[in-house]
Amino acid sequence: MDPKENAQSWGNWNYIFYIRLDNPKNVEGLFENFKAHFDPALIKDNSFSWGGSGMTFRINPLPDVHYTTDVKYDQTPKASRQTLMILFAIAIVIVIIAGINFTNFSTALTPMRIKSINTQKVLGGKESVIRFALILEAVLISIISYLLGLLLVYIAGKTEIASLINADISLSMHIGLVLATAFISIATGLLAGIYPAYYMTSFPPALVLKGSFGLSPKERQLRNALIGVQYVASFGLIIGATFMYLQNYYMQNTPLGYDKDEIIITNMNNNIRKSRDAFASQVKSFSGIEEVTYAEMLLSSQDQYMGWGRKYRDKDIQFQCLPVEPSFLKVMNVKISEGRDFREEDKAKRYGTFVFNERARTEYGLEIGSLIDSMEIVGFMPDVKFASFRTEVTPMAFFVWGTNNWGNQPNYAYIKVKAGSDLRGAMQHVKTTLQSFDPEYPFNVRFFDEVLNGLYEKERSLSSLITLFSLIAIFISVVGVFGLVVFDSEYRKKEIGIRKVLGSTTEEIIVMFNKTYIRILCVCFVLGAPIAGYVVHRWLENFAYKTPMYWWVYLIAFAIIAVITILTVTFQNWRAANENPVHSIKNE
Repeated sequence: MDPKENAQSWGNWNYIFYIRLDNPKNVEGLFENFKAHFDPALIKDNSFSWGGSGMTFRINPLPDVHYTTDVKYDQTPKASRQTLMILFAIAIVIVIIAGINFTNFSTALTPMRIKSINTQKVLGGKESVIRFALILEAVLISIISYLLGLLLVYIAGKTEIASLINADISLSMHIGLVLATAFISIATGLLAGIYPAYYMTSFPPALVLKGSFGLSPKERQLRNALIGVQYVASFGLIIGATFMYLQNYYMQNTPLGYDKDEIIITNMNNNIRKSRDAFASQVKSFSGIEEVTYAEMLLSSQDQYMGWGRKYRDKDIQFQCLPVEPSFLKVMNVKISEGRDFREEDKAKRYGTFVFNERARTEYGLEIGSLIDSMEIVGFMPDVKFASFRTEVTPMAFFVWGTNNWGNQPNYAYIKVKAGSDLRGAMQHVKTTLQSFDPEYPFNVRFFDEVLNGLYEKERSLSSLITLFSLIAIFISVVGVFGLVVFDSEYRKKEIGIRKVLGSTTEEIIVMFNKTYIRILCVCFVLGAPIAGYVVHRWLENFAYKTPMYWWVYLIAFAIIAVITILTVTFQNWRAANENPVHSIKNE
């Protein structure tokens, strides 16, 4: 490549540089070798230095480019490793919860199966063979569940759920993943089935056949710990999903500093650019359309925009610049804090005209009437949210080209619809007008709200996925609580019967059981809430502007799980508490 190629061209974009190494270990000396053969004087001057103006040299492996977000002016779509790890962690948690539930249900069924198992032992059945059969049973159940899961994935790929995932979820495209998850299903069955198999075969046959077996305090603590894991996971998922919803709501409803409602956006081609006045006149022939303006870029559609470096009073300044038509600020209702708005006569000046935000004014000491490379500053505006909420507001300016014009290629038309007018009718009129100018070009006509929704599509999809997973986890946890309650009620039948004989009411017995679970619930909340809060806090660090960490979110999460638990415990133990105590006390 010629080092002087496009060195002085304002239309030049930086090259993306790919390097193929013969050995990955050779990357260590690559930087020094590059600096030895790089002459900055060819493209800049001798004052250039690495690290100056934030410029550094770094080599990214090609698979990591998709996740690299800290590169300036890289506007290609990115994925988040953090998001990937969150979803992966949630999937693991749900599998763990399901495995715990299987273990609890299997042990809860012990009173119903233990006599049959020990009868086999009395008749000569080997304990190892019986345990193997029980473990194999667990593995087969897990494999069947896995096959049903594949079916659900196949069905989901043909529904709206697929839109939440920015990937091809067809099974045929991911054979390796299918095989890996098959192995996980087998491992899950093994791990979940080992303890119940050993537990159900651990009682001496003589005691079992006499009905003299029970649950030790340590075993009871183990089951409480297992259900506690589910509670912690449920708290975390509910808290996380709620804060994600609040952050999305905050980003979509916080004032941006300009109008976003009743604005129609369309892209443009050369036919429209050459006939802007005629296009605007025809569009405004619809009574509901108020004004038309143009800009080179789509406002609030990305994290960062074109950066300009200029000289201001012998010092370098950096700011993001959005070239627009003079009517743009008026149409979008951007307020001027000092100075004036753009005027049509600004286009007749030889050089361009700026309106800067307050951040640029404060950071660089800008003044009205001052010149930046012969371009005049005519006003200042508040710090409008011109980019996404992921990035902090930086120095920026709206700019109107003068006659000395090396740019001025508007790419988007902004069409303001009058309040109370027929929005759909206005939209159809715009589409019809565009087709009259160029019937073949695929114009993308949409409301400005759709632009904002698209900007946070990744966050909304993540929020929807976590909400879905939270509901699944809560459902599985409820099933787990139900299993543990069944377990307790089976082992405590005699205790319940004795309490009934001694005068305890049904309500008192139900309260007794609920107290146990509420205590577990409180301990799990104390453990789970800080963990969830920390994870949410780290996630919110991705945004320069974020929702507060509301205390009531934690209270709602606790209330949801508490209500579900109390209803489940009450429902199951109502039957046990109302049984005739004679049946539960008598010896079998």
